[in-house]
Parts: sequence; C-alpha cells; structure tokens
Amino acid sequence: MNSNSDVLVVGSGPAGLFAALVAAQRGKTVRIVTQGAGSLAICGSNIDVLGYAQGQRIDEAPWAAIAQLAPEHPYSLVGEHSIRSALHCISALCAKAGSPLSHADEEKNTLVPSIVGTLKPSWLCPASAQGNSLLAARRVLVAGIEGFKDCHPALVARQLKRYPELKQASFQTVNLIMPPQPRKRTLSPLDVARFVDSPEGLAWLCRSLRPYASTADVLVLPPVCGIEHSGSVMATLGKEVHCPVVEMLSIPPAVGGLRLRAILCRELAALGVNIVENATIVRAETAGKQCLALISKGTGGERRYTAKHIIIATGGILGGGLNMSPTAAQESIFGIELPLPEVIEDRSQEAVFGDHYFTRMGVQVNADLCPVGADGAVLFNNVHFVGRALGGYDYATEKSGLGVAFATGWAAAHKV
Repeated sequence: MNSNSDVLVVGSGPAGLFAALVAAQRGKTVRIVTQGAGSLAICGSNIDVLGYAQGQRIDEAPWAAIAQLAPEHPYSLVGEHSIRSALHCISALCAKAGSPLSHADEEKNTLVPSIVGTLKPSWLCPASAQGNSLLAARRVLVAGIEGFKDCHPALVARQLKRYPELKQASFQTVNLIMPPQPRKRTLSPLDVARFVDSPEGLAWLCRSLRPYASTADVLVLPPVCGIEHSGSVMATLGKEVHCPVVEMLSIPPAVGGLRLRAILCRELAALGVNIVENATIVRAETAGKQCLALISKGTGGERRYTAKHIIIATGGILGGGLNMSPTAAQESIFGIELPLPEVIEDRSQEAVFGDHYFTRMGVQVNADLCPVGADGAVLFNNVHFVGRALGGYDYATEKSGLGVAFATGWAAAHKV
C-alpha cells in the first residue's frame, strides 16, 4: 500500500509531534509514522532550554549561554529566532488548552524540585511546577502518597535542605492516605493523577491538603494534579486549599510529559494529522540526494510512504534512532555512518558526569537540518533530522532536551 503526503514525520516524541503540528499549521498535509509512544512518556512538561553549560548551572536566562555554544550544537544551527518562535508557539498551544506555561522570572531559569530532592533549572513551566514559590517559602511541607515506592518525603526534604537557596526553610513531611481501593497494589503518580482527574479524586486531594495549608507556605507534591484536567485541578486547589502547590518532577511514567503529549495529540487530531502507530520504518528508497519513499513494517505487513519532505525524529541510542556496535555507529533508517572513536575507551570517560562522546553522538546536519557526510556535503535534500537524533549536544547534562526538540521541530517544519 502506498501513502503520500506533503510531509512524513517518523517518530512521535516531542520533536516529531511538534514538527508535524507546525507543518500542519502551515497548511501542509502531514502523516506521522511511529513505533511507540515517544519520549514524552518518560519526561516532564517543563521546557528546559539550557540549564547547564561547561558544567555550571545557568541561573540567569539562557540566551547569553546559548550564544557561546559550539557551531555544531543544534541551537547554533537553528538560531535564537527559531528557539524563541518555538517556545512562543508551544506556549500559545498550552494556553489554548487551559494549561499555560510561563516564566517565574523572565530574567532567570526556574529551579524545580524533583522526586529525589534535587533542584532542576528549567525555563518554561506549568503552574504546577513554578518552583519560585518553594524558594520563597520558610515553611515547606513535602507530601507523599501512602503506597508510593518512588517518593519518600523524608528523603526529599533532607536533600532539599542541602541547597543554599533553602537553608532558611523548615521542613515537615506527610504521607497522604488514598481512599480504600478494591485491590491493593503499588501506586504510581500516574495512577493518582488519573484519579484526581475525577470529581471524587479532586475532592480527596483538596480534603487531604487543606489541614496543612495553615502550617506551610508551600505544599510540595508528587505530580498527581491530573492528566487531562491539570489546569482546572490547579485552579481548584488554589481556591480550596489557599496555599501554593508545587509538583515535583518524577521518574517514569512521566505525568507531566503525558499531559503535554495529550495537548499535542488533540491539536494534531484537530488539524487532521494522521498518526500511524506500531509501525517500524525498515528501509528507505533513495535516488541521488532525494529520499523517494520509506517502507514500514507492522501488523498489517509492509507499507510504502512517499512525501515531498521527510522529518526524522526517531531519537538517539535508547530510542532506536541510532545504532552503535563495538566497531561502528549508524543512523538506523538510512544507515548514515556516524563518526566514532576507534578506541572504545575514548567513547566515554571514567568520571560519571564527564564529557562522554557517546552522549553527544548523532547525525551531523547543516542549517536546514539536512544530513551531511564527513566532507560536509548534503546526503539528502528532502530529509530533515530533529531532536535527539542530532549530534553535537548532550541533552541530559545540559538540561536542554525539550528545548532542542521544539526548536529543531519548529525549524524543520519551516524548511518544508
């Protein structure tokens, strides 16, 4: 079977979904082919633009540090205009959905607490993750949920006390008790967030938090304030509890990321974008510097996709977009060879938080995000790579994952 469109996007992580959305907004016919749910299922809804550079935390706005990045960094390739435009676009989309993103301070990154008691620098945050109310507090309540294995309030409080920004704060902890469940099992933040989406669950959360509002300046919770209705949940908490609430960033399943994915998917559906799921691209048909088609394999057999432009958002090593063996490294669809140190020991450093080569490995591209070879020549004129498939940056160390995903997705959509 053959399917044709103006733009074919491979991958449904943040870069792929956003590139598809922006292209559709520009009047293009768009189809997404994806193997799984994408990385939003394991990341938050805070948009980290650049949290660290040269190992130093960036407390101020990230723009000056971005200007100092290496030429091959994705931010350097797309430019500040694309970064700002992408952030404006995703902010407008979330505001339209009733879950606005904002800066706590337009001159600074926001420090957001995590479920293990660290403070992460982020740029755009939903109302539930505005960490500045935590930094301004003198009385902090850290709340967990009875039955959670991955959130221990005492540990979070102990870790947060290490930060100079919180040295004047006093901490208290509590485990909230869920209503009796028909079956006993281990709960995750996602389970509770889905419960809080219901009137019964929201009433339980308000009732559970209200007694602590008079003894704390801020209530710090796991990310349990709803999935589909997180905006209205936060508004209700503000009215009923009368104390600022800050959600911690958590380990997967990522409640914040799933909230953002739901917003993107609803908008894509409204724009008529077709998403083909459970399909793996197994090969490409090419002629010269053009990709003629991509072939997928799924439960219904093989399917051939053609498009004027193709956006590849298949992720890095963990996402399957890049393959690495002891002797070589390649991009997974086109077999593009990636530069790789011959000596295996040179691909990483002994220091855990060192400058590891494998974390920056990816497809090399030009300013149009088209792949280039070792000599700098373009390999395919109608193929654009976005997100973690790109080389030249380390999203985990930099805290730049969603920023790069949205900036490159926006830039690629404007190249098609």
